[in-house]
Amino acid sequence: MRFSDYVELDSYIDSLPPPEPRHIRVFRGQYKDHENLKPTGVRTPLRNEGVWRQYCKLLATEMLMRQGLSADEALSQSDLWAYWYYAIVQHYGPGTHLLDVTHSLDVALWFALHRAITNKRINLQFQYTNPKSPGPTLDRKDDWTSYEKWREAPGVLYIFDVPVWAPPGLPAHGTLVDLARAPDVFTTSARIQVQRACLIAADVNDCSGGDLKGCLAHSPIEVEWPMIPCAVAELPESALFPSPKEDEWYARLLFLPVVHQLSHEEPHWRMGHPVPLTLYIEHLEASIYAIQFKPLQPPLLHPWLVLPALKMNLTDAAAHERSARFVSTVPILLEAPIFALHPEADDKSWNQEMLVRGLPENLVGVVDLVSGELAGYGEDFRDVLFELSPLEIVGWTYLLKKGAEMIVQRAVHLVREHELAWRMEVYLQRAPKEQIATHVFAIRFDRSSRRFHIKQSNKWKDISVHKLAAKTLFVALAILGDLSTDSKSRARAVLKEAPEVVPGWRYFVLRDPETNEVYTRIVPDG
Repeated sequence: MRFSDYVELDSYIDSLPPPEPRHIRVFRGQYKDHENLKPTGVRTPLRNEGVWRQYCKLLATEMLMRQGLSADEALSQSDLWAYWYYAIVQHYGPGTHLLDVTHSLDVALWFALHRAITNKRINLQFQYTNPKSPGPTLDRKDDWTSYEKWREAPGVLYIFDVPVWAPPGLPAHGTLVDLARAPDVFTTSARIQVQRACLIAADVNDCSGGDLKGCLAHSPIEVEWPMIPCAVAELPESALFPSPKEDEWYARLLFLPVVHQLSHEEPHWRMGHPVPLTLYIEHLEASIYAIQFKPLQPPLLHPWLVLPALKMNLTDAAAHERSARFVSTVPILLEAPIFALHPEADDKSWNQEMLVRGLPENLVGVVDLVSGELAGYGEDFRDVLFELSPLEIVGWTYLLKKGAEMIVQRAVHLVREHELAWRMEVYLQRAPKEQIATHVFAIRFDRSSRRFHIKQSNKWKDISVHKLAAKTLFVALAILGDLSTDSKSRARAVLKEAPEVVPGWRYFVLRDPETNEVYTRIVPDG
């Protein structure tokens, strides 16, 4: 069945049997038919999807806190809002388990009669601010997309009759996630409004393997030009994809900081956007500032800390001594938001005694990130530096304001001085400036009270008097505990050595022992 006249097509669709009770009719257009209707995330799972889900949860938590909830209340209620985030960004390009559909027949026809072309690549390089720094030059590559009218063959129109998702449970396979019914803050997306967008959830564990063709209300319909008098079909690309200047959500997603992305494939080290957004050539001028948003300087903190100890003609002995102790530190790059998603230190889920008991007693084995083989050595975790992901915080669009600054926690240096005593250094940066302050804490565990104590004004006090130090310590110890193989439970993380970022400079990352995905631990031991 093929239509080139809009009035005839519209009349035919009106003649179809109406949807069943509690079902809604929606449409999808593609310039050609495929064997199945599996969403991108079902066909090819999104790389490091867990990282994106973590950040969605963090964004949702921040929004709930702005509505007056406490941090812990917001964290506990953010799962549903995080799913709305996950749903809305599907329309900006990352590829999820959701299939793009629309309430509008006209919009579906536009997509059926246009083909996306990705043929323009812009390469950027990020370097340290200091040209004498030993830090690496890291590459970023972005593909830019445009649409053209498709006339070589008929396009395809799909018609679905599907039930509507009713929260709080997650949507089942074949259920409509109607973004018009989301909380108000999500419905402000200009793209969602223009496209009258919604989504159908797919479950890879469904008997269909995640294929949504079984939800079709009619066999695919072929459509072709001229499709008169459908005015929407003639609209330019910019009408359906508002620019970042017109779409706050698009701007918010564009202005996420670029992050380190390590892979066993070359290039092993690169900088990239945490979500693979689709970028449009028509938006190049409006988008380029956000795309050029550089990583925090320095992009990697360990070289910055140890550099003074490597200089041959150093005259500042004190600076040399401060830096020399980092030469033997184990630097671990955390690629997902970990610290921000844990409950505050006064939450009852934290068991301080278990944090001490769970620490690795012996050397932790190391796996090579590229080969996957066990290295012939282990690492001693009495001296470790955790470099935090920039995704630990939200609100990066604030830096678009002239003269704006924000405090970013860059790293935690934890040194176990003896069995029950630690020195902890927390590094805070005043972004976007390269101004990093160090806060040093002396900490010990008191067996009698089964609690940590912190030294303040030459006196030992319960660690609850310093919230930042308490939570930072608890999460750092929990991460180390996940590397332990001394307990009856299996290790929750595997330490992997990354390829040298520059010759002689090593880094480690954490991976899930079963999936090899980026480590995303967020549950403290009770």
